Amino acid sequence: MNIRVQILVFSLSVLTTAAFGAEKPIAADFQPPDHAAAPETPLIGTLTVTPYQLQIEEYVRAEFIPPLSDTLPAFRFDYVSDGTNLIPVRRGLIPSRHSRFDFLLGPGRIWQDSDGVVQASIPFTLMSREANCTHNGLLRFTLVSGKEGERQSGSILINQETCHFLKFDMWGAVSVVYTPTALPLAQQIIAEFRDEVAARIPTKAYADFARDYPQANLARFSAGLPDNDDLSIHGIYFEGVHYTGDCRTRSGAYPYCGQMMLTSFSTAKTAYPAVVMMALAQEYGLDIYQQKIMDYLPEASSAKGNWREVTFGQTGDMATGNFLDPSPVADQVAPMFFGEINAADKLRASFELPHGARAGEKVVYLTSDTYVLVSAMDAYLRARNAAITDSFEYLVRNVLKPLQIAPDVWLSRRTRENGIYNSGRAFGGYGMFWNSDSIVKVARFLAHDAGKIQGRQVLHPQALAATMQQDPEDRGLPMNFYGFYYNNGTWALPARLLGEHYHCDPWVTVMTGLSGIRVIMMPNGLIYYFFNDAQAFPLADQIEAANQVRPFCS
Repeated sequence: MNIRVQILVFSLSVLTTAAFGAEKPIAADFQPPDHAAAPETPLIGTLTVTPYQLQIEEYVRAEFIPPLSDTLPAFRFDYVSDGTNLIPVRRGLIPSRHSRFDFLLGPGRIWQDSDGVVQASIPFTLMSREANCTHNGLLRFTLVSGKEGERQSGSILINQETCHFLKFDMWGAVSVVYTPTALPLAQQIIAEFRDEVAARIPTKAYADFARDYPQANLARFSAGLPDNDDLSIHGIYFEGVHYTGDCRTRSGAYPYCGQMMLTSFSTAKTAYPAVVMMALAQEYGLDIYQQKIMDYLPEASSAKGNWREVTFGQTGDMATGNFLDPSPVADQVAPMFFGEINAADKLRASFELPHGARAGEKVVYLTSDTYVLVSAMDAYLRARNAAITDSFEYLVRNVLKPLQIAPDVWLSRRTRENGIYNSGRAFGGYGMFWNSDSIVKVARFLAHDAGKIQGRQVLHPQALAATMQQDPEDRGLPMNFYGFYYNNGTWALPARLLGEHYHCDPWVTVMTGLSGIRVIMMPNGLIYYFFNDAQAFPLADQIEAANQVRPFCS
């Protein structure tokens, strides 16, 4: 294969600056032209990008979050370009030395205009450590031939997030210095990116769904959701096609919608520990659900609650019986649990809650229980002398990579060990990151593909049937919260609560996350998802809209 290699490696050093009144850009300013021409000369080198007019406009900031400063993480970007594609060598969550933010890098574009000037536009994402929020940004700059080593111009804009805790715009001018260098893995990076693009689910515009299915009522799918930029994105998957809406910012559509990174919040509870439990059941047997936490985590013996008889399965069901507030969704954990602490301290915080009920009898939604389960799964893998003893890496190796999910999702937030961010145990109940293609692939794997990848059974069929409410003998436990049940890290609602027309007793399963995130898996095969930060969680209208496309009951 002859691959024309253009390599771009650069570092972004961001300095504290005063605001000089630079004009605020909009998202469209970073939009590549529709018919961009690839640069004539391969770019192989280092770019140092320094903002000199950073400005901030805050809209929302929770009390526990300190004021923002006009600084950003010190980036080092290694890129390889293939035609007009600009591909980061390192994908996924990248720790930084900044006091507030880590970041993710997305594939962008590079092109040459009619004057011979090379321009580039790159999406990136800041991750706020305090709130686990994603703040999506854009960088654009020019490179004039013959000016290697000299300062050239560009701009930066951050004005999108899925975060009801912290909303802000940050923008400014940047200077860029290009210095030639080399990168030996260019062809491998290009080949892998081409495979990634080819494996994406076929897409159409969101509005096309109503044309393909005239009986559909798109307004009802959107009922209860914000009609402004508080809605980051929503979409429908049906009959092999992913119908995607625009990705919204405060200044128009995000130019790289497929690369907008969205925080998982608690959708991770389904996509990570629940999926790993089902995969472990397939590999080692269903009795993993009956394994006792105490047998794998000796720390449980000194817990304030009673963990003697608590099983892995009960922990995944949020039914450990250890809680302070019996409210079903209070998620009341020890204050230090959500801090930047090490694995031992996070586990200790998870065991701070007192005994409140017999294990397996009552659902009390606790993110700390999910961390206990992740810790126990890691210990289980060690006891089995497994080749992979980190449960998140087990997920990546056995599920995410075989599903051809983008590398942006292969890294999770982790505990802070020896002062190094994201270096310890994966959080479990939150801390993952999605793009729209990735979350649909995970939902499709659960709801459509029966836990199989290319014909190979990866998830235990019986465990998956219970999780997806296809086993009437195992519904999990009622949450005593608007009719929901909870089973193996997954919410569910019996559709019969919405009317007698659901006489066949269909169930709807849901991945749910803070701020306003839902991935709704309908019994007729339709998947509807939305990410918003207006704390809107509509469901009834979405169920009725899906039933209108294809009735759940014949």
